[in-house]
Amino acid sequence: MARLFIDGAEAGQMDLWDINSGTTIATASTYGMDESYCFNLNNASGNRLEKVIAEKSELYISFWFRYTGITSGGGILTLYNNATIIGGLSNSNSSSDANFDAFVNAVGSDVATTPLIYLRNTTYKMEFRYQMADSGIIQLKINGKMVINYSGDTKPGSATTINKIRFGYNGSYNSSIYLDNIRIDDADWTGNTRIQAIFPTGAGATTNLTPSAGSNWDCVEEKPASDSEYVYTNAVDQIDTYVMGNLGTSPYSILCVAVQARAVMNGNPTPQNAQLIVRPSSTDRLSGTDLPIYTEVLAKQGIWELNPEDSEAWEEADVNGMETGVKVLT
Repeated sequence: MARLFIDGAEAGQMDLWDINSGTTIATASTYGMDESYCFNLNNASGNRLEKVIAEKSELYISFWFRYTGITSGGGILTLYNNATIIGGLSNSNSSSDANFDAFVNAVGSDVATTPLIYLRNTTYKMEFRYQMADSGIIQLKINGKMVINYSGDTKPGSATTINKIRFGYNGSYNSSIYLDNIRIDDADWTGNTRIQAIFPTGAGATTNLTPSAGSNWDCVEEKPASDSEYVYTNAVDQIDTYVMGNLGTSPYSILCVAVQARAVMNGNPTPQNAQLIVRPSSTDRLSGTDLPIYTEVLAKQGIWELNPEDSEAWEEADVNGMETGVKVLT
């Protein structure tokens, strides 16, 4: 399993997304969603969430989904190679309740439809698989039940990979939808999983960065995230780590740990990149890929599917009270 991306909206921001046009943060409990926040894609022209990903020929995308209004062909999930639509998921009709369609090549080029109608103002747990090939597969599970299982040509043109996903507006039609617990994987179903957010509660083993005021950890623990408090440096190879809180609900299993941080470059500083850190025990474990920092505030994410201390699956005791942080680089 290779987890590419997760977001449960718990930062109260949309900085992990490459485009978040018209999307807002909503209170999760109001819409049957999870934890504190969810995404609200209002039914207006062009409203969408977009994420650019590494080139993949197969994706498993899971998300909690609720619609309040949707027009025939309204966008749910669309997969792209650059600007070219590969396929995706839309609704089937313009009544108050709707079937869902899987399509290839263009919106309306449907290859399969759910046998049941799904109700507005109801939260569903969706799992969507798209295997891109001349003899490929499209599958959709809703609340764990397979409702679309299509085999056929899912590679509509010369492109062989998917490198962008979009929720909402599909280039033709809008939707009024709520989303939460979004997970993208390139190898396997993620199942009925949820994203729990934990935040800093104290200073970690290393405190190289300068806080804007007070303690380093107290400048990075806001929920939702704030730009008025921060830590900073103009020197390379500086590390800041923070003791994290505990998981709020005991999980059955932990599929990955993701560290998320927001960063911005001011002027022309010496550090231009960063790596994120987990510290389950006594060693800083870096995310492994330099993450560029820009002159606009953007969120960065590092994902560890296994505990880097022993290359074994994460356990609750590994996560509770561990440290996370950041290292700034040239």
